[in-house]
Amino acid sequence: MKNIVNISELKEGKTIQGFFLCVEKNLRHSKNGDPYLDLVLRDKTGKISAKIWNKINEFELKFNCGDAVAIRGKMEIYQNKKYLIIDRINKATVQGYARFGFDPSLIIPSAKVDPKAMWKELSKYFKQIKNLKLRKMTVLTYNFYKRRVLYFPNTVNKNHNYMSGYLEHILSLVKIADFLSAYYKLDKDLMLLGAFFTDIGKLQTLKGGYQPIKKKEGLAVDYRYYSRDIMKKFSRKVSGVDKNILLELEHIIISSYVPFERQNTSLPASKEALALNSIKKLDANINVFENIISLEADEDGVTSKHNLFGRQIFKFLNVD
Repeated sequence: MKNIVNISELKEGKTIQGFFLCVEKNLRHSKNGDPYLDLVLRDKTGKISAKIWNKINEFELKFNCGDAVAIRGKMEIYQNKKYLIIDRINKATVQGYARFGFDPSLIIPSAKVDPKAMWKELSKYFKQIKNLKLRKMTVLTYNFYKRRVLYFPNTVNKNHNYMSGYLEHILSLVKIADFLSAYYKLDKDLMLLGAFFTDIGKLQTLKGGYQPIKKKEGLAVDYRYYSRDIMKKFSRKVSGVDKNILLELEHIIISSYVPFERQNTSLPASKEALALNSIKKLDANINVFENIISLEADEDGVTSKHNLFGRQIFKFLNVD
């Protein structure tokens, strides 16, 4: 495959070839009853809607949602929205397409900072937990899950939904928790522990891959309960941990903010729990704002209202 084109480089009417990740795949019917495939594709530079109008029975069997795909098509604009009209598509594998330039790193979005560098920075905050038994509990937990911490996303399709997104999110929580504990004179150990453990259950509820998915466990039970159980499991590996502190930490975990979900049966009832909720909400919302703007904003820096927030999002550009 020659002249591989990224989504950010697409131009109207020009035939393109490229490798993308299929993140949505739906068989639909036009007003005339004709079947077509409605797709959402993405790579490291953005995402785009795509349509397949011809050879539906043939192409529908060639790939699934979550697969890397090799495509040929043209970009068109309809009602001010960009679409790829695909005339050829196939599942892309390293074995079959490496000689044409396929590399999974081209299509898998990832955190901007190297995960090993983020891990090194995160590790410094272990030492700021003054209670040595709680520090040991935290270190044991993160060393056990280290590979998942390094590479897992934080969510499937919401905030920090890319490789190493979990680590990026937790590092933000820990850094902000460190600042707020001093600013508001909160219990620093509880704040750091809350930041470290509040989302760790997600590492058990997600399954990695080109397109991460939520495992059956995550569909059946809220990740917060896995976070609590992980915390309790590793607390038992350290003798003499204060049970009162564990109870406070359990409340912080269970009452933690769930972004973009309205149901929350346990509301924060301590200053530390309230602070951690606020941090999680802020970091999640800022990250989604950034993603929506980078992937969907037009040349004026304005998005449509069809997003998680249900409103147009924009960034201010230089105004003459």
